[in-house]
Amino acid sequence: MKLKNNKIVLIANGDFPYHNKPIEALNKADVIICCDGASTNAIKHGYKPDCVVGDLDSINNDLIKSNGIKLVNLPKQNENDLRKSLIWINKQGGQAVDIVGATGKRDDHTIANIFSICQLRFELNMKIITDYGEFIPLFNEMVLETYQKQAISFFVTSKKTKITARDLEYPLNKAQFTNLYEGSLNIATKNKLEVLVENGNALIFLEHESLDNE
Repeated sequence: MKLKNNKIVLIANGDFPYHNKPIEALNKADVIICCDGASTNAIKHGYKPDCVVGDLDSINNDLIKSNGIKLVNLPKQNENDLRKSLIWINKQGGQAVDIVGATGKRDDHTIANIFSICQLRFELNMKIITDYGEFIPLFNEMVLETYQKQAISFFVTSKKTKITARDLEYPLNKAQFTNLYEGSLNIATKNKLEVLVENGNALIFLEHESLDNE
């Protein structure tokens, strides 16, 4: 399966989303890929995946066969199904992927999924879209669309990482955080945020403007 130039949505096996932002991503997708058992939930909500990736220990075989869905068996056990899927998408030529269903059900899986997109380093633009906001990995210089009074948080896994982002209620100038939560609870002051990350990478959370379905 060649994925270059396609709008890809990856559905993880957490809670299926309800907010208009992740649902919009699903509705506009050229290719929908499911992590293993997420395929059952996707079909239940009216989305037929183009393929299912993982160790395939949680799939509904009858449902998969009746819908003619491609299976990609990746049994490697030192990676979870989300990371397996992202690595596979990258190898198939994918350039960008929106991830939904990555949160909920199990808190440990939620944390692992979120920081997976921060730690994986390859040429694939990744974004986790939840019912509350978006998690985006930050590398080098990036410009992000924001809105005034938008809640924003930064997370880093290294004390050496420096973040500069000025259009915030609490501006950052080569800020270095000594713990995981120190960069949280900031607020955007403009409709654009320029971010510079040095000595590593970071993760940003951008709150959705509205939590109500439109």
